[in-house]
Amino acid sequence: MSSLLVYLAKTELFSGLEQAHLQSLEPHLSLVVCWPDERLIRQGEAGDALYLVVKGRLQATISQEEGPDLIVGTIGPGDVVGEMELVSGGKRTANVDALTEARLIRLPVTAFTALLQQDARLVEHIGRTILQRWHRNRLAAVLPNLFGPLALEELADLEAKLEWVHLSGGETLLERGVPGDGVYVVISGRLQAAVAGPDGHEQVVGEVVAGESVGEMAFLTGTPTGAHVYAVRDTTLVKFSTANFRQLLEQHPQLMRYLAQLVIKRLQTMQMRTGQRSEHMALAIVLLPAGHGVPLVDFAQRLADALSTFGPTLVLDSDSFDRLLDSPGAAQTSEDDPGRVRLVVWLNEQECYYRFVVYVADPAYSPWSRRCIRQADRILIVGQGDRPPDLRAIDPALLSGKRTSRRRLVLLHNGDRPPRATGQWLDAYAVMMHHHVRWTEPGDFARLARFVAGRAVGLALSGGGARGFAHIGIIRALEEAGIPIDIVGGTSMGSIIAAEYAAGWSWARMLERNQVLFKTRVLDYTLPLVSLIAGRRFACLLKAAFGELRIEDLWLPYFCVSTNLTQATMMVHRRGLVRHGTRASGGLPGLLPPFIHDGDVLIDGAWVNNLPMDIMRQLCGQGTVIAVDVSPPIDMAEIPEYGESLSGWRVFWQTLNPFAPPLQLPNIVELTQRAAEIGGIYGHKKLLDLELADLYLRPPVEHYDLLGFDLLDEIAGLAYEYARQQLAGRPLDS
Repeated sequence: MSSLLVYLAKTELFSGLEQAHLQSLEPHLSLVVCWPDERLIRQGEAGDALYLVVKGRLQATISQEEGPDLIVGTIGPGDVVGEMELVSGGKRTANVDALTEARLIRLPVTAFTALLQQDARLVEHIGRTILQRWHRNRLAAVLPNLFGPLALEELADLEAKLEWVHLSGGETLLERGVPGDGVYVVISGRLQAAVAGPDGHEQVVGEVVAGESVGEMAFLTGTPTGAHVYAVRDTTLVKFSTANFRQLLEQHPQLMRYLAQLVIKRLQTMQMRTGQRSEHMALAIVLLPAGHGVPLVDFAQRLADALSTFGPTLVLDSDSFDRLLDSPGAAQTSEDDPGRVRLVVWLNEQECYYRFVVYVADPAYSPWSRRCIRQADRILIVGQGDRPPDLRAIDPALLSGKRTSRRRLVLLHNGDRPPRATGQWLDAYAVMMHHHVRWTEPGDFARLARFVAGRAVGLALSGGGARGFAHIGIIRALEEAGIPIDIVGGTSMGSIIAAEYAAGWSWARMLERNQVLFKTRVLDYTLPLVSLIAGRRFACLLKAAFGELRIEDLWLPYFCVSTNLTQATMMVHRRGLVRHGTRASGGLPGLLPPFIHDGDVLIDGAWVNNLPMDIMRQLCGQGTVIAVDVSPPIDMAEIPEYGESLSGWRVFWQTLNPFAPPLQLPNIVELTQRAAEIGGIYGHKKLLDLELADLYLRPPVEHYDLLGFDLLDEIAGLAYEYARQQLAGRPLDS
């Protein structure tokens, strides 16, 4: 046995290897010399060999796009370097430079690969070593986010004070209301923070990604954790205990500044503003076929092409995974196989090179599908929109758990025929949102990509009677400015215009159709015991516009808002007949009778939320929210004083008398509408302070009468010119 082989056999990596396997390496070993400041390994290159240090010292660094190289460790006698890429199949993740003259034993990749194929125990042993080193490299890359540049001694000191924590997808890290026990930093994976929403359902208020911390608010304030925090996918963290973190604050004063900024951001998040967009963080998207014959590979490529607008994108199915690793059957490696670590390391490596990794699950349940789910940040359930759902298509194990925040339903369509029976799909799969995608419409793929990437554009439209026709002019200006609209929602008149747009109406068609729809007077007066008008004409108007069309069958995601008098809550309509949702949302009390739905009394949504930018922010996530408000902050400013009482007969006769000066008094409709707007205007001011809208537009339409439906073209035209001026030279980040 040569001296090189003897030295190799003494290392932790190769100790315990069978003699025959060890001797098979001898013909391939060679001795190399690296001089001071000479680079042995360059970051980004393909790995062709591993090295064992016999003499001298080397230093490993990670190059960054901005800032100096990160020093991640020193390498001395007995250390092995370069083995990570040989097992994972990826590119070199760090630079290695000689600090002194160094002598190393070189083992080429061909010999190393042959050895792994002979001994499964070595695969598991090396795999665990590699995974530990990969996590340590990631640790060295993320800790400077908190502590600033770190010397090797400081990094070693930090490592001595931390504890490694590994969570599976869905596993809880912090419980709401429970005192914190330290501060955690995400090394890989993703966490979500959730609170109970107004309706009692869980509401995601933010995400914590690699390089970010969680638990600092409870640490600083001494109060229980404010949100439920759980792992979205397999996640690795480090934990600093309360005592250790307090000591670190004394050693690194700059850490307090970071924590103060983070706490402010989190407090804003808890007030319903979602977390800031993390452009540099990788996102793993898994596609699950919901039925036989779903062209998932073709769909994945179309989606990847659209996602590539926002960053490099990789598509992986089981076959391409095997090819890239040059290892047939690797994708189907079971969870108890020693080689599984190789998969984990390789997949984690891809997230260092790509902004998006699109995983294509197998048609049937398989180890590859299970592995995809464990890596997933987002899950897209993809089905054929012209077929009923097949409940046997997706194994329940892949969709275990009640949390739906990372799941979306995508229904594919071969033409422009309006979707039908989407409700059956929503009953079958619990998802946060659904999307209709036509193969012939590239814009549909672009829209889906924006949602997945956190770049969707949402348009929230306020109520305001005939003033709501201004929304048509705003939509026209947005389209001409090249600003996409991916999701729409509104209240009262805004709910009607939003529904028309979600149904695929162009701004030109909205002008034309609404001229006809609102040509007939909608005021069918009745005995005013419940309301001034019966509401039959208004109901006929909505039926003429939308027929039996359902909200879930609209081409665009849509919602509208009404006020639930029975439950004393706001009601957000995301399913059901469009005409029922808009009727409830626009049912101004006093003017129209309430709308009864499932035993609840519903009236105009303006009473609780006349401009639902907060709902839009929840659904739009980290994307762009555009809010259009046609309710003026000041109205009825020129009403004459008439004393402590007012006779309706006096007003009536003075109106009929051609010689009497007219009384400039608001009618009952205007008073009721304005009363409804007040709460919304007050709430909007608070919401705008939270920056829930990225763009707030208020066209000057306050001088138009609420019932001035005959002025549609004039109102829309004025709003169009206003929006053109507001959008000129102001591109939105979409």
